[in-house]
This record gives sequence, C-alpha cells and structure tokens, in this order.
Amino acid sequence: MIRSFAAMKKQMDGLHTEIAIYKQGLFEQQKFNLIDPLTQLPNRAALEERMSLEFRHYQRHKQALWVIIADIDHFKSINDNFGHSTGDKTLQVISMAFKNALNGSEFVARFGGEEFVLLIPQLSVNHLDVLLNRLRKKIKNIPFKFKNQQITVTVSIGAAKILENETIQDTFERADAALYRAKKESRDKVIIDLQTIATSI
Repeated sequence: MIRSFAAMKKQMDGLHTEIAIYKQGLFEQQKFNLIDPLTQLPNRAALEERMSLEFRHYQRHKQALWVIIADIDHFKSINDNFGHSTGDKTLQVISMAFKNALNGSEFVARFGGEEFVLLIPQLSVNHLDVLLNRLRKKIKNIPFKFKNQQITVTVSIGAAKILENETIQDTFERADAALYRAKKESRDKVIIDLQTIATSI
C-alpha cells in the first residue's frame, strides 16, 4: 500500500512537472505570436490586446489616452533603390528609436509595413507635441548610409486623444486622418488632432 502510494505520488509529481513545462511552452508560444519577428516590437495582435486593455482603463479612470500613428516617409523608394534587406534594416533601426523614446507605461507596436502605432496615456497636448517632435527629429538625424550614400529618413505622425462616448477605434481613425494630413502637407511632420482638445474641454 505504501509502495503504491509512493509510486502514485511520483507519477503525480511527474505529471505536475509535465504540466508546468507545457504551460511554460504555451506561454512562450503566445508571447512569440505577439512579437513582430523583424523589429522585435509587439505586432498587430498585441496592439489590439493592448488597445482593448487601455480602453477599459480609460473607461474606469477617464485619464487622457493618445493614439498615435507614425509612418516612414517614402519607404517604398528605399526598398526600390537599395533593396529589401536595406528596408528591413531601416525598420529595425527606427523601431529601436521608437522603443527607446518611451517609458514603461507607453506602448509601441509595428502595425504593418512601415507603420507604427503608439499608445501614450496621461500626457497634455503640449507635452505630447514635444515628445513626438523630439522623436521625429531624432529619427531624421539618424545617419543612414546605403551603398556609400548618406540618406535622411523621416517619419510623418498623426495623433488623437480618446473622447467621451467614442470607441478607441474611432480615435484610431482620427489619428489616421491626422497622419494622412501630415503626409499630404509636407511629410516629416507631426499633426495632433486639436479638435479632440476643443471637444473634450
């Protein structure tokens, strides 16, 4: 009886170990599935999860939440003129610039192609403007050199703050419209949807 109990306990311990290993593997796989393999930033699926989380937080606390969309200007010409591996390297360097510019409560993901989405809570419009323009200038000053040719890479940025009675998808669409205006006007520009501020006062 004692031997049988010991054998059963050993079997149970082994089962627990197997389950723990399986859970860890599942966790690692889920984590892997939320990371963009090229830039090592969170991917679109991770962004959707974080947007949902931040929206629930906003609904509870009503603290400012900004949705920002950034797009690398003339990215297609980098791929066309210098090759896709150069384009990939450009994405990796700019991804790192975005990541290093943010603190722990702020979030950046690769949305797809050459677009990035940032979620930034609790900033005034003035502080956001300073942060985004500092980031824009930092990227512009990165010394890219392709085929012995010095290249300046710029980004256009659109931002919108979530409003009462709107979904975060509505905010995303306003940020996207602000980005489109930045690209249409001159590129290498930050446009913040100031109607957001006026409406929410």
